[in-house]
Amino acid sequence: MQCKHCSGRCRDYGKNRSGTRRYQCVRCGRTQSEPRRSVGNMYLPFEKACRTAELLVEGCSVRSAARLSGLPRCTVLSLVAKAGGACRLLLRDRIRNVDVDHLELDEIWGFVYKKQRRVTAKDPDTVGDAYVFIAIERTTRLIVAWHLGKRDLSHTARFILAVRQATSAKRFQISTDGYPEYELAIEAGLSDRASYGRIVKVTNPGRVEPVFGNPDVSQIETTYIERFNGTLRGWLRRFSRKTYAFSKDWDMLEAALALLFASYNFCKVHTTLRKTPAMAAGLADHPWSMDELLEKACS
Repeated sequence: MQCKHCSGRCRDYGKNRSGTRRYQCVRCGRTQSEPRRSVGNMYLPFEKACRTAELLVEGCSVRSAARLSGLPRCTVLSLVAKAGGACRLLLRDRIRNVDVDHLELDEIWGFVYKKQRRVTAKDPDTVGDAYVFIAIERTTRLIVAWHLGKRDLSHTARFILAVRQATSAKRFQISTDGYPEYELAIEAGLSDRASYGRIVKVTNPGRVEPVFGNPDVSQIETTYIERFNGTLRGWLRRFSRKTYAFSKDWDMLEAALALLFASYNFCKVHTTLRKTPAMAAGLADHPWSMDELLEKACS
């Protein structure tokens, strides 16, 4: 270890009362503690934070994670906020100019604090329906972009902008369901690099419609993204049906989603690919552990 005062070599000097190892510089004689790894400057031990984060991305609610980890509920919520915020920046910085061949887009419904039919005029916009727009790459299963918002043209356009920022200029194909706002948003934001087709599910198996560009009609489907939506409901307790674990705060839901998507892209080995989506996309050379994910996100 190098001395932070004179850059000299340090030797082991025992531990302090909290158990942190200390070192003494052989040149100037000053002592210093080893750097403390933390998540967002929390006093929570880094290893404990990582184990608790693993519980959260494996389907545990905040209260369940608190009971299993022995932490107060407010500490777990603080961990979600800080780790999720760091993971959101990590995803934004790491997933840039990615070459993609075929994106499937869809949105999954959830709610914050109360369902939409219970919302009154006094409630803020961050209460009620909350839709997660997700873009998944069919070959690598990478979550290329996502956006939490309302199901309208404004938020759809923000989602498409996130897709544009994450992808390279190489041409690719997009498949969606019949949600009409996709056509306007994709044409405005991605018509220069994407061919677009949709499947309208008014019948079984659905009516396929090329919209613009030259999409391969035989490849227009949303199978993978719909399967991921089911996986999301199993991995993130906030999206489980008929549960008390629904989100009570918009920002907390956004942070929990970021933590899950970062874990999915970089940590979870896909059964079919036998590698993580980030490895399949060339963004990583090995599966990350939760420790590595949070260390890279919080550094």
